Amino acid sequence: MAAAHSCVRRIAFYEEYGLFNDLGVLLVQDVVERARTFGPDHPETLTIRRIHASARTEIGLYRDVPALLRNLISDYERVAGLTIRTFCVSDSTAP
Repeated sequence: MAAAHSCVRRIAFYEEYGLFNDLGVLLVQDVVERARTFGPDHPETLTIRRIHASARTEIGLYRDVPALLRNLISDYERVAGLTIRTFCVSDSTAP
């Protein structure tokens, strides 16, 4: 997860200095780099994609976020066998 923490630090830098246009480009580059380095289904890549979607929301780039999150959730479900229900409901309350 060191790469994810590095990404978060760079995002904080760009936010601090108001470089939001550059931040959008940086986020996409990080996602592409992680997918190329680790593969599209690696937890590191999925984490960077989550950070990317969250950061886009924080800097007001909302338009693509729903699609990014839908795709990310679908990939988490496929890769890890998890569903949204897994994240929201404990086993003790599941029917």
